[in-house]
Amino acid sequence: TNKSHLSSSSSSSSLIHDHFFDHNLWKMVRSAATDEANAMGFLLLMGKFVKQMGLSMIVLSGGN
Repeated sequence: TNKSHLSSSSSSSSLIHDHFFDHNLWKMVRSAATDEANAMGFLLLMGKFVKQMGLSMIVLSGGN
């Protein structure tokens, strides 16, 4: 009976460890996804800005 009690306690501790690991992994994945979303938004914003700059340059050169 002592042996079975020991194995059950070790399994519960490993369960806690797995949960902790999953939580850290989830936090890492979430922060990475947020960074990627921010990067995509930044690139889209830059793309719009560059496109507007390009259009205004074309308009300016066309005016000349």
